[in-house]
Amino acid sequence: REHLADAVTGCLNTAADADKPDAEWVCDCSPDPVSNPERPLVPGAPVILLVRDGRDVLVSMTLRYLREDSDKMLAVAPGMAAIRDAYQADPESVVAEPGTLLPDETWVRNRARHWADRVLADLDALDALAESGTPTLLLRYEDLHADTLAGRDACYRLLGLDPTEAAPISADSKTTAGFDRGEDLTSHY
Repeated sequence: REHLADAVTGCLNTAADADKPDAEWVCDCSPDPVSNPERPLVPGAPVILLVRDGRDVLVSMTLRYLREDSDKMLAVAPGMAAIRDAYQADPESVVAEPGTLLPDETWVRNRARHWADRVLADLDALDALAESGTPTLLLRYEDLHADTLAGRDACYRLLGLDPTEAAPISADSKTTAGFDRGEDLTSHY
């Protein structure tokens, strides 16, 4: 485990040196659960857990499965076949009418249980990390969108940095919440 931490740190530093030789901080933004025991955490490195509202996750995840992995979705909930077919014919049709996207209770319950289990495990893992002395921060995705500056400042304080020295949040630096394009149901974003 110690050698793995050294390897992860070395890889991150090498990548940073190539792209940003003056960088003082290197960050790994991993979608892996904090609670994943195989996750190559660097012991003692600050951990920020970003948690998103499960309802938003359900919609986003359903659209992703419709777009990229409908076979896996249908293995869990065969009742989603009609929605998959409608999405492939006309993606807008599955969100045009409320209630159209999520008609299958099996799918909704399965995804809700999956998300709840992950969030609960991550919260327990974050508590354990904090108890062991690892600096931790819990941020809600929706709060970050509502007040990006406050969320950013909390991250800086966790890292021991002065938020007043940070550059302003801007679209040019890609530090604002959201995207500058319209909704595209066929896009990952």
